[in-house]
Amino acid sequence: RILAMPGQKDLEHKHTKPWEVVAEAIWKRYSNAAKFPERLHVEVSSKRIGLELVDATVERRVIYNYTEQVPLLLRTVVNPTDRFVMVETMRFDWVNRVLEIEVTNETSQPSVRYHEQTRIAVHHESDAWTSVKQSGYYEVDLIFGMDQLGSSMCEDIYNLNFFHNINADVSLMQEFTRGSSQEVVGYFPTYLRQLFLENYDPAQLPPLPPPTQKSSMDIQSKQAPPPSFEEKSLTDMMRERKMDEGEAQRKLAWMFSPTPPITKAPRESGVKVQVPSRMGNRGGGKAAMQPTLYPLQTFSPGTLDGPSAPGLEIYGVAREGAAVDSVLDQRGAA
Repeated sequence: RILAMPGQKDLEHKHTKPWEVVAEAIWKRYSNAAKFPERLHVEVSSKRIGLELVDATVERRVIYNYTEQVPLLLRTVVNPTDRFVMVETMRFDWVNRVLEIEVTNETSQPSVRYHEQTRIAVHHESDAWTSVKQSGYYEVDLIFGMDQLGSSMCEDIYNLNFFHNINADVSLMQEFTRGSSQEVVGYFPTYLRQLFLENYDPAQLPPLPPPTQKSSMDIQSKQAPPPSFEEKSLTDMMRERKMDEGEAQRKLAWMFSPTPPITKAPRESGVKVQVPSRMGNRGGGKAAMQPTLYPLQTFSPGTLDGPSAPGLEIYGVAREGAAVDSVLDQRGAA
């Protein structure tokens, strides 16, 4: 039976990079990436140029380690799980800025047929952004009871490929582009030219871009929407505000000025604070209740630390004194 992928919903992601940068990152996916360690090996099996020299098709064999995605009961049918082979067909259309990728499984045929299709195109909101949409289906031909395990395996692989590829592509774009790409919009990519020059004559390849043609990053700088407040850096905000030199010096002087020393508040001589205490005026609470600016002042005045509090002392709670004690003694004697 043929089933659509989870929930019959396509997966979609938006890259805030031009199509040329995203397509280059997808092409340069390498093995054992930090964001996709399950991808073990990538090799090109075939390639061809379109008759009108406006598109190219490249087929690659990708080996994955899907041991964690394949249930234990299916490993006799889906074998080997640690060398799971997928065939990846990539169709580049650099004129219309579209890349279509079709993925089918070579391992576990014909019991499980897996098909995955991803379309990478210009985002509808901006020409400097790129959208990635993935859809797919699978067909499971297993005995009763194991078909559910096969469906679960295909859905896990489907989600794993999408999210890990997105994370790996973002990491790769940050690693090798650093926000700059020399690919020219509408012309044959340089990385594909290097690949086809191994077996093709340069005259059979699409023409090179003129020297004055603008790159994809120039288009991004002009057509990309302004960043939101969260995406603006501190330098950008300072430039927009245009702080004058006098205000900047004043703020810097305030930020780096030394902290004034802590001074002890003066006390009036001869004034004593009467604090009720079970032990009369001998308790440490009398000194502790007097006002001071020392943050570590506890019981002894004039020093940062003092004697520990008397045992069973309850500060701030008044007792009625010996009269109450005598009443309690009389009740106990009775």
